[in-house]
Amino acid sequence: MSVGSITSSSPNTVNSSTVSNGAAQPSAPTTTSGGLSAPAIRSFNVSISSNAAVINSILSLTPSGIAALSTSAVAAITTDVIAALSNRQVAAFTSSQIGALTTDQVAALTSSQMTALTSSQVPSLTTDDVTKLSPSQFAALSTASIASLTSAQIIAVPTADIAAMTTRQVKALTTAQMSELTTAEIHALTPTQIGAVTTAQAQALTTDQVAALTTAQTVALASADLAAMTTDQIKSVSTADIAAMTTRQAAAITSTQAAALTTAQIVALTTSQFAAMSTSAIAALSSTQLNAMQTVDVAALTAKEVGSLTTSQIAGLSTDRLAAMTTNQIVGLGTAQIQALTTDNYLRSRPTKSWHSELRLLVRLQLPNSRLWGPPTRQR
Repeated sequence: MSVGSITSSSPNTVNSSTVSNGAAQPSAPTTTSGGLSAPAIRSFNVSISSNAAVINSILSLTPSGIAALSTSAVAAITTDVIAALSNRQVAAFTSSQIGALTTDQVAALTSSQMTALTSSQVPSLTTDDVTKLSPSQFAALSTASIASLTSAQIIAVPTADIAAMTTRQVKALTTAQMSELTTAEIHALTPTQIGAVTTAQAQALTTDQVAALTTAQTVALASADLAAMTTDQIKSVSTADIAAMTTRQAAAITSTQAAALTTAQIVALTTSQFAAMSTSAIAALSSTQLNAMQTVDVAALTAKEVGSLTTSQIAGLSTDRLAAMTTNQIVGLGTAQIQALTTDNYLRSRPTKSWHSELRLLVRLQLPNSRLWGPPTRQR
C-alpha cells in the first residue's frame, strides 16, 4: 500500500522505510491501532485523505487509535470520512482534536455522531463551528452537551437551531446559559419550549429577555414560573403580554409582584384577570394602582377581593371608582372599611338611588361609629 509519504506492505501494519523521496527511513514499530501503528498515525498529513486504503484504515481505527491522531492529521481527514466514522470513534476524539476540526468537518457530522459528542468535547468547538451546525445536528446533542456549552458558544447558536431544541435540551440549559441567550434567541423559542422552562430558568431571564418575549411565549409560561419572577422582570412584561395572560397566570401573581405593576400594566389587565387575582394581590395594590383600574374592572371585583381592600385603599378610592362599585360590593364592606369612607366621598360617588338603598342596608349593620352618619357636605 503506497500512501503519499507512507508505504505499507500489509493492511495491518505501516512501514515508513519508503517515503516519497526514496530515502531510507527507520522502520516504524509494528504495534497497531486498528491497522496503523501509533507513530504512523501521528505522521499523517494531508495526502492521506485521498487514498482509499488509508481511508479504510482510518475507519478501522480503535478509539485509542483515533485519540493517537495528531491534530493536523485530524484536520486533514475529508468530510466524507468524517461522516463515516462510528459513534465510538467520534467519542474518542480528544478536546484538542475537536478544536482542530474544520467547520466543514463539523458540518459533516451526522446527527447520530452528534449524539456521541461528550460534554468534555463540545466546549472545544469553535464559535464558527457552532454557527455552522444545522438544526438537526444541534437537536441531536445530549442534554449534558447542551449544559456544557460556553457563553461564547451559546451566543453563537443560530436562531434556527434554538427553535429546533427539544424540551429536554431547553430544561438542560443552566441558569447562566439562560441569561446569556440573546434577545433574538429568546424570541426564537417556541411556546412549547417556553412551557418547558424551569422556575430557576425563568428567574434567570434578564429584563431585556422578558421584554423580548412574544405574547404567545408569555401565555405559554407556566404559572409557577411567572410567580417566581422578580418585580423587575414583571415590570418588563409588555402591556400587550399582560393583557393576554391567562386567568390562571393572573391568579399566580404574588402580592409583591402586584405592588410592582406599573400604571400602564394595571390599565392593560382585563376584567377577568382582575377577578382571578388573589385577595392578597388585590390588597397589595396601592391607591394609585386601584385608581388606575378601569371602572368596569372595579365593578367586576369579587366580594372576597373587595373585602380584602385595606382601609387606606378604601379611603383612597376616587369618586369614579367608588361610583363603579356595585351595591353588593358596598354592602359587603366590613366595619373598618365602611368607617374609612367619608360622607362627602361616598355621597359624591354614589347615585341617589344607590346610596338610599345602601344606607338602609348599612343601618342594619349597626355601624354607629361610621363617618357616613355625619352630615354630608353635599346632598343630592
